Amino acid sequence: MSWELFVVKGTKEIVRGFVHGFVWGAGVPQGVFCEAELDLERESLASFLKLGPHQRLLVQAPLADRLAEAIAQAHRELRLELKERRAVVELRFEARARVFSQEMAEEMKRRFFVQLPPGIKVLQKEEQQAQDNSARGTELYAPVHHFEYRAVCTFAGPVDAILPFRRELATLDFVEVEPIRIA
Repeated sequence: MSWELFVVKGTKEIVRGFVHGFVWGAGVPQGVFCEAELDLERESLASFLKLGPHQRLLVQAPLADRLAEAIAQAHRELRLELKERRAVVELRFEARARVFSQEMAEEMKRRFFVQLPPGIKVLQKEEQQAQDNSARGTELYAPVHHFEYRAVCTFAGPVDAILPFRRELATLDFVEVEPIRIA
């Protein structure tokens, strides 16, 4: 399914309340994601100052025209204004993994590179693996480990695939996920 990015001028609380009421009324509660519900990459200060208080929304394409019309109708009462609307080509995010056993390294490789959900691709991939047998026997939180695997990847794909994949990776121990970039 295709998605659009909306930039709506207005306070966070009013935009979120209006949008959640709209999607529940439309019977599509997962049809719009507000910026506050996503971990989106921060905008530049210049962009923020230019628009004032605003929220970015990801909107399913079938709802986009109806939501744009509803925002236009609510402009006077709620002081909402649709400032930007464009198609979302894909979402991207970076993930980092660091583990200290070969078994966990294989698990990370499987999740990062082998069993990717349909539509998700790896744009950049950097892996490092080191083994120091002289450090064998140290505990988990010791400064030196006998084995270490690191991976840094940039994943890209459609909204419907990236959001659940990123949520899944964020729940894993030893994995850090960066904010989402909209392309």
